[in-house]
Amino acid sequence: MTRPPRPPGEPPEPPRAEDSAQDSAQDSARDSAYDSAYGDPLRELVHAAVADRPLEDVVRLITLLEQSPEHARTTADALRAVGMDRSVEDVTRLVTLLTEPPRGSDSADEVIRAAAEHRPLEEVSRLMQLLNRAPVERHCGEAAVRAVAEHRPVEELAELIGRLATDRRRRERPLPEPAPTTAWAHRWLAGGHGRP
Repeated sequence: MTRPPRPPGEPPEPPRAEDSAQDSAQDSARDSAYDSAYGDPLRELVHAAVADRPLEDVVRLITLLEQSPEHARTTADALRAVGMDRSVEDVTRLVTLLTEPPRGSDSADEVIRAAAEHRPLEEVSRLMQLLNRAPVERHCGEAAVRAVAEHRPVEELAELIGRLATDRRRRERPLPEPAPTTAWAHRWLAGGHGRP
């Protein structure tokens, strides 16, 4: 809607709410179009930082971001990027660092969910094994199980169950029994080196 022209010398009208909303929507659309065409520099910076820096730096960055509520979305984005882009071993180490007191487990849960929901099954299987062996809260392994059970397709879930069952059988396979020893072997071990 266009406004009629103002008579000369009349002060300008204050902006109306609908004009501000329309301007804001146009600005948002322009920013979104820019981000689509050229990439989102904030997102790219966060992803590069968590992909390339030492894990201790990543934890420090996340801690600093968590201190400002306006960075909640960026913090979640950083945690998801770590879960999807770092090695499974790094993810496990990061979960350990993110659950050290006095921290809670919320950030670690976000990393685990991202990894469990989006990584290839082979890596998810490895992550679940590492989380059950690493010095992390039991809750972390359970978070991975819940994320997989709730968000993966049933076919992938069945394949992962098969992988984990195979791994369990390998770990539980008993060691072979030692060969029976004969009397001469006992004497040889005791110091009498000849055969009877």
